Amino acid sequence: MPHKLLFGLAAAQTGTQTFSSAGTFSWTAPTGVTSVTVTGRGGSNSTAWTTATAYFYLTTGPFYNLGTSSGKTSIGSSLTYEAVKSQANTRLLQFTGVTTDSAGENVNHTYDEYYYYTGEGWFKETDGSTRLYRRTGTVGSAGGLFSNSGTVPTSGASFSLQSNATNLEANIPISGGNSSALGANFIAGQAQSTVTKTAVAGQTYSIVVGANEGSTVSFITLSW
Repeated sequence: MPHKLLFGLAAAQTGTQTFSSAGTFSWTAPTGVTSVTVTGRGGSNSTAWTTATAYFYLTTGPFYNLGTSSGKTSIGSSLTYEAVKSQANTRLLQFTGVTTDSAGENVNHTYDEYYYYTGEGWFKETDGSTRLYRRTGTVGSAGGLFSNSGTVPTSGASFSLQSNATNLEANIPISGGNSSALGANFIAGQAQSTVTKTAVAGQTYSIVVGANEGSTVSFITLSW
């Protein structure tokens, strides 16, 4: 009776590798592996308290011929520093009673921007945002506005109308880093997700694990 030769088929190579520390790494696709599943998550987001002036504007400008006057409020052909100081004092009131509690409180922070357009005159626009604020003392005001008086020139110093509240802190978001691998991207602050059957060849790839600003959650896992 003739003999039959039996040839065993080699089992497909499998494996898993996880990168769980923030940073940039290299991964080389094993011989024979043509696709991988990528599971990952970007870094965690957080918040921080800041005293940066930009979060406490009362007034700012002037901006000369910047953009268009469309949508802004016309306030005449002439503007005085005294009028802007009066408006700054009005805007300061939004902060005077803010809590001193470490948790802060939500404040709808608004401030006024002043624009001059040649041939059109002065315009005002209100800007702002809502975020957590807390007081560190008695609220005051500061800025280049208070060292000027008389009529605001229609050209020249671009920030002579700037003023801001003092003795405050604002709570601002800090974004973690994104993670990425083999063309798959994982945005900071989002839940983990999986991309299946990503094609690979026998070469080295860059793996990025995003930085965490809060708890340690970022990672990349490759499965094949």
